[in-house]
Amino acid sequence: MVLLEVYRKIKKDRGEEKALEAYAHLQDTRMVPLDPHTAVAAADLGLKTGLGTVDSIIYATATQYRAELLTGDHHFEGLPKVTLV
Repeated sequence: MVLLEVYRKIKKDRGEEKALEAYAHLQDTRMVPLDPHTAVAAADLGLKTGLGTVDSIIYATATQYRAELLTGDHHFEGLPKVTLV
């Protein structure tokens, strides 16, 4: 989901070349599948926070892995363990 969102946003705003550069950098990150537990957690988080589906999945995954979420997306503002960049 993060790869989809990052690639789409960068391609829209800065073009395909920059989007492909971002894609190349993200290939070195850990990617995990969406399992049923995370899907249900994402649904609950979406209802609680008002986040959309993709954002809920991203946040639920970060929460599950106890990761700090670094984002430029203002939809995550004010949530625990989120750093806006």
